[in-house]
Amino acid sequence: MAQNTGQIGIQATAVISGSFLSGAMTSLSLITIPVILDTGTQSKQLLDQFVALYNYGHRIMPALSVTTCALYGFVANSKRAAGDPWSIYGVAAATTIAMVPFTWIFMVPINNTLFALHAAASDAALEEVRGLSVQWQWLHVARSLFPLAGAIIGWKALRAALR
Repeated sequence: MAQNTGQIGIQATAVISGSFLSGAMTSLSLITIPVILDTGTQSKQLLDQFVALYNYGHRIMPALSVTTCALYGFVANSKRAAGDPWSIYGVAAATTIAMVPFTWIFMVPINNTLFALHAAASDAALEEVRGLSVQWQWLHVARSLFPLAGAIIGWKALRAALR
């Protein structure tokens, strides 16, 4: 029973961390970026704020995604070793970490363009920076759905384990 309780705790932690990650990511897109866009009057200001936002987010969010994936992976491996159904935990892990290749494919080009404009230290066109920021915003909303989907899958598995 103690091992089961420990596994339940790990599952619950994975669901909570995935939910937190998704919420934090979504708040960047639906609150922070609109505030930056509403208050930014110069391209340099927008670029400075984007770079700062990226640096703070990059310190926390990828590690939380990997940790959440590892928690689901641990439970999947434990269930598999015990001969119990485990694949749903693997699906939750894969769904959560799928934000990484999504980032590489869809978001890195926009990030690189914004970083290059920032590094150039010249006055980039305000509308270009705004347009790239809006593209980033909506791609980031899409990216935040991966850990949310992982948390929903994990919650389904947790509910089944509690029955």
